[in-house]
Amino acid sequence: MNNPEFLRNLWLEFSLHRLVGVPLGLGLTLWMASITGGQATGMGYMAAMLFVAFTLVGGTKLTAEGLFREVDERTWDWQRLSGLSPWSMTWGKLLGGPIFTWYAGLWCLLAFALSRWSELGPEKTWQWLALMVVGAVLSHALAFLFALLVTRRQREPAHRRRTLGTIILALLMGIYTYPLAVLLKKGFHWYDQYVPFLDFVLGSVVVLAVWAILGGYRLIREELQYRDTPWVWLTFLGFAAIYAAGFVPGGEDSQAGRLWVVFALMLSLTWITALSEPKDPSTWKRLFAALATRSTGRIIEHLPCWFLTYLTLAGVTLGLMMSPLSHWQLDLGHGMETHWELGIFLFVTRDLLLLLLLSLGQGAARWRSEIATLAYLMILYGVVPGILHQLPNLSFLTALFWPLPHKNLAWLILPPLAQSAGLVAVLIFSWRRRANQPVGTVRQKTRMSQTPP
Repeated sequence: MNNPEFLRNLWLEFSLHRLVGVPLGLGLTLWMASITGGQATGMGYMAAMLFVAFTLVGGTKLTAEGLFREVDERTWDWQRLSGLSPWSMTWGKLLGGPIFTWYAGLWCLLAFALSRWSELGPEKTWQWLALMVVGAVLSHALAFLFALLVTRRQREPAHRRRTLGTIILALLMGIYTYPLAVLLKKGFHWYDQYVPFLDFVLGSVVVLAVWAILGGYRLIREELQYRDTPWVWLTFLGFAAIYAAGFVPGGEDSQAGRLWVVFALMLSLTWITALSEPKDPSTWKRLFAALATRSTGRIIEHLPCWFLTYLTLAGVTLGLMMSPLSHWQLDLGHGMETHWELGIFLFVTRDLLLLLLLSLGQGAARWRSEIATLAYLMILYGVVPGILHQLPNLSFLTALFWPLPHKNLAWLILPPLAQSAGLVAVLIFSWRRRANQPVGTVRQKTRMSQTPP
């Protein structure tokens, strides 16, 4: 195992005291649990709880903290210049950072298997062991992925704040596997086919863990200045759409329901990627330079994931409009059918243009533009429509800020189209104005935008 990153973590995390003390401490704890609650129940549940505490929670924390510590101690940039391959660096950090928690977790898994084998049987025991292991791997991979995203956006030391947020996100998405498996004991239907609960949850967690590891690997490649095509991201979008659509119950309107589920999923992923990816002027300059070469390969390499997700959302919107069962039915005192999905898509277009406009002048402090965008959207979607709704003579103007279903299709699409056209004009003007400014002026404004008040 000739991986310097993994070996470094191995030497840092292990000592004779830890190697001997962990099994002794766990053995005493599990022995006391078996005395008070019985070998099958007390010892088995305690072993599972200790595995979650050590490997899932503790390992997630160590995975996120390890990367943030390297950034704060200024060693991350040196590692990026090393001769390690992206894959070696990925699995070296993903497995090496929480390696001690895995050592403790293996003892917990052994105790769980010994105490529950006779009650659950060989097949169920192996399934639960696999679920615990893969659930921890998923949480670690998500922590690694989120840490890379945060590191790519913020290089200044903010260790505790970033670590806490990353751990919470990873745990919320990783730890759900255990209560979910318990709640779905009787199984359910996926694409109208009955699926046993444990088999489905285990298969889902395995696939999601693979996607999370692959996402971290792709981000490591970007950090090491490799250029990749977006086919992996497009494949993930296809997988996510197929996976989510299967939860819609079958029936006469199942096709429309599945399309709406995919529409909501692509809408969410569009915003997630738009808020997490770089949108600074240098990113767009590289894309425009690729467009100038008229090289299809270079253009595809520089297309941001959020834009590809937005195009996928546009395709789903078109599919909804063409589907005869996709009209949104509302009970407003009389029947009403309208292409509500088109209005939502156009308002999303307006919101993304607003985000790009605010990101144009923020330099490296991109998080400020995103916070400003969210604040503006709260005003546009909440404050102003709420005020207009309280004014009977002006309540019809709410359609200027909300994609309200309306019999007149023009009233649904013209407000967001007009606002989007205005934002495009302002965006072009701001880009040209920035391009005509001297380089020193732009840098001075960037430094001022990063100066804390």
